[in-house]
Amino acid sequence: MNQNIFILRMLSKILSRASIILENIIMPIQLNKKIIFLHIPKTAGLSIHNVFQSKISKSKISPINVYDQDRSSFKDSHKYSYFGGHINWDEVDDLFKRDEIFIFTVLRDPQERLASFYLYLKKEAEEFEMEYLKNNNKTGMIHLLNNSIEDYFFPNDIKMKNFIGDMYRDFYVRFFLQKTYRTKIGNFSYISPKQKLKAIKNIMSLDYIGFIENLGPLESKLQSEFKTSFNFSRNKININDMQGSSKWQIFKEMAEKERAGLSDDIKELIKNDLHFYKEVKLLTKELI
Repeated sequence: MNQNIFILRMLSKILSRASIILENIIMPIQLNKKIIFLHIPKTAGLSIHNVFQSKISKSKISPINVYDQDRSSFKDSHKYSYFGGHINWDEVDDLFKRDEIFIFTVLRDPQERLASFYLYLKKEAEEFEMEYLKNNNKTGMIHLLNNSIEDYFFPNDIKMKNFIGDMYRDFYVRFFLQKTYRTKIGNFSYISPKQKLKAIKNIMSLDYIGFIENLGPLESKLQSEFKTSFNFSRNKININDMQGSSKWQIFKEMAEKERAGLSDDIKELIKNDLHFYKEVKLLTKELI
């Protein structure tokens, strides 16, 4: 029975892939603009990137998809038509004319994003032997495995403090304020009202903002812009065994078992992001 289920799943994947190939032949993408996808961790970005990879020639896709691969996230920008990944975008205004790019991102409820990121890293870390993690300098994963949830999010180690600050603490506000992953604004614990407004102004300057709970409007916008169909739900990847569950609820229960009130303390790390997310959802709804 299990073998039959495996065969059916494989056939489904093959048919899905064949459908995408046929779709791209019938409706090839029209690259009238350069595409910049700001992939925020744990926001269905790999699924979106996978679709673009199926539609655009590899020679037109920038190989830089992580901010620390190179000094510039847009190295040899004239060669490529698609830039996507965990990339900095502080150079965009200097490198491109506004009407020659289509730049977009996807957001997720900040609580869900934080919990999903932690649970994903935990699952990844547990799949490796400690010796492998040490030999490959996976200090963040080692720290996660060796510490409680509280000590992970509120570490004494300066490198881990910086990691938590960069990747968790009000990530949306910081990323859309400074347009880079590594923080430039000093004190992790304080963001001014002026900085919050600047972050909202910057994200609202993008061509489109999608939301993970409903990617249909993003698919429609991209189809209108590039004259081909997009189906991100059909290409979901990097989904863990907890699909369909609230990641925050799972994480909250874990934290509360460790110490009553710990989840509320961790939620303080994203208090500005929670306001930012609600404000952006409200603003994008008003623009429709």
